[in-house]
This record gives sequence, structure tokens and C-alpha cells, in this order.
Amino acid sequence: MDRDRARRLLGVEPDSSPTELRRAYRSMMRRHHPDVAPDDPAATGRASDLSAAYTVLSSPEADPSIEHPMRPAPDPPPHTEIRADGAVIVEAPGPETFMRVHDALETIGDVTYRDRSSGFLQAIIQPANGPLCTMAVAIEARAVDSLVLVSLDSMDSNDAPPIEPILQEIARLVATD
Repeated sequence: MDRDRARRLLGVEPDSSPTELRRAYRSMMRRHHPDVAPDDPAATGRASDLSAAYTVLSSPEADPSIEHPMRPAPDPPPHTEIRADGAVIVEAPGPETFMRVHDALETIGDVTYRDRSSGFLQAIIQPANGPLCTMAVAIEARAVDSLVLVSLDSMDSNDAPPIEPILQEIARLVATD
């Protein structure tokens, strides 16, 4: 439905305010709604047309003459850094870091335990040419970033593989949208 037809249906002028538009819509609906005129077979169609007209006129997206402020761009993915002690710093709040680390662990293994309130995750992974391992991840939310602590233990009698490549993969996945 175009805007001119919608204005004619509701009986409003092009420069009508949102309040005037709402009043006109309500007034017309009180007269033409199927509950008010149950014996009128055309009442449902008229009410539907009135609703469509109100939607067209009350929606700023439907009016090309209205200037719309630019929508903000989505936040970029957080920066990550692997510290010398093996911790990963994620420049994001705790809940976002938890979600991103969870998704990263789901990509490289199977998350077997999650506790959002304590910021703890556990996963089973199998690094390339390595033994099956359990990975425990603790996320500590701080003022401007989050600290991600990771431990890796082999599930069999072999030594756990080096953790650095796994930390790099987690950091890469966390910093990717």
C-alpha cells in the first residue's frame, strides 16, 4: 500500500503528527472493526486495510523522505593477546569472552561442562597427532578485559601435547566474527 492511499483511508494530512495519526487510526477502528460490526462481512477487510495503512504511515523506514541516522557499525571482534605465562587476554567483557571461548572450544573439541556464573569451561579435544585431552578453562572478568587461563591434560598415560598451538587457535577463533 502506498502512503497516499494510506492517508486517504485514515483521513489524515501528509503533515499529520504521530499523535494525530494514532487518533485517526483508533477512531476508524472503533467504527469499522469486525467486533463492532459482526454482521458486516466487509468489516474484516476494512480493519485489515486500516491496520496496513497505519503500519505504512507509522513506520519511519517506509517513508523515504525521513532522514535516518546511520545505524552504528557492529563492534569489531576483540583483540586477543597470549601472555608469556600462557594466559590469553581478551579485550572484551566477561560474558562476551565466555561466549566466544565457548564457541572456540566447540570448534576444536567438545564442551563437556560449562558454568557461566563461575566462568568455567571444560572440553575434550584431540590435537593433531596427539592424545585425547581434557582442557579446563577459567575466565576471569576484569575492568577492561578478561583473562583466560587454560590447562591441558592427557586422558591417557602420555604427556599432554604443547599448549601453545592450542592457545593460538583459541585466540584466533575468539578474535574472529
